[in-house]
Amino acid sequence: MKVTPFVRRDIAHMLLGARLGRGIGRKVYVCRLDPRFVVKVEDRGEAFQNIVEWETWQAVREDREARWFAPCVSISPDGSVLIQRRTEPASHSEYPKRMPVFLGDYKRENFGMLDGKLVCHDYGLLTNLTNGVYNKTTRAADWRIPVGMLGGLA
Repeated sequence: MKVTPFVRRDIAHMLLGARLGRGIGRKVYVCRLDPRFVVKVEDRGEAFQNIVEWETWQAVREDREARWFAPCVSISPDGSVLIQRRTEPASHSEYPKRMPVFLGDYKRENFGMLDGKLVCHDYGLLTNLTNGVYNKTTRAADWRIPVGMLGGLA
């Protein structure tokens, strides 16, 4: 089905609310249809962060470690649009001193509160799942990227 630029614009207007933020490859918006969700838009299609997030959620959603992730709800066929549960900002005291090793990137802006629990809502660059999710924790080192956790991205 061919979609004209006018239809794309109308769909974006109907779906995208206020912009909450942006990262290196995506912009995040409140879902206008239901503010309990966010819409992540990857314009360039180079980093595939939406696809990584979707695949990660699919891999962990039935495991007990799913509690550490904001659930993904839907993804477009080409991965350019992802809908995920929306988190709220966490207070300083809600960030634990120890975190699972598989989360790796402990920047505060990657986390938020969902249903009273701290979860990761930005795991599109997560590289530490290559060995699977396991019950090992590490000190979050004041919520910066710990040495050795960059996985060759430095």
